[in-house]
Amino acid sequence: MAIEQSKPTVIIDFGGVLYAINFNRCVDSFKELGIADFENHYSKASQSGLFQDFEKGLLKVDQFLNKLNTQIEVQLDKEKVISAWNSLLVGYLDENLSVLTEMSKDYNLILLSNTNEIHHAQFSLELVELHNKKFEELFDEVVFSHQVKMRKPDVEVYDLVKSHIPQNSKVVFIDDSIQNVESAEKMGISSFHFAQNQSLKDQLPGILAKLNE
Repeated sequence: MAIEQSKPTVIIDFGGVLYAINFNRCVDSFKELGIADFENHYSKASQSGLFQDFEKGLLKVDQFLNKLNTQIEVQLDKEKVISAWNSLLVGYLDENLSVLTEMSKDYNLILLSNTNEIHHAQFSLELVELHNKKFEELFDEVVFSHQVKMRKPDVEVYDLVKSHIPQNSKVVFIDDSIQNVESAEKMGISSFHFAQNQSLKDQLPGILAKLNE
């Protein structure tokens, strides 16, 4: 797929919009490993510098795991940590993915996701195994934070995405985190705060209204 000059552009988040994630499940998994205060290090609303650096691709997997053990002051088995970390990932929201496929006929689609090397490997594998697809087949541009070394809500990543958008193209950004929506709005990108308890289909009228403002 490739960006088309004549189409409006939809920038869309991944986790919470196209893929279900559960922060509480991740916290509980680390509690089972003896880390009672994991939510103080990592949550939807905020992440410590270690997790931000991992999402920016500034740390390789082994570096992240070693630093995590130091930060939580417990020496945990590598595979157990990866398993607990991946418990955040619930699975693809198939209905939303189907709506996205239909949208690709009329809109340029850009994926903009804060993620990391471990999670990226897992949900990419699931996309191939469950849907026989790769991200490049679903989107015209794919921007993963750990690959571009930038993350939302930092302004630099919005500048990068804007460089892919055709001049004078109508554009809307969809994200389930209010801090990301607000930062994109400040960058002049019309944005829609996605509600996780509603489907993409149900919220599409509001999204398109934002696009056409």
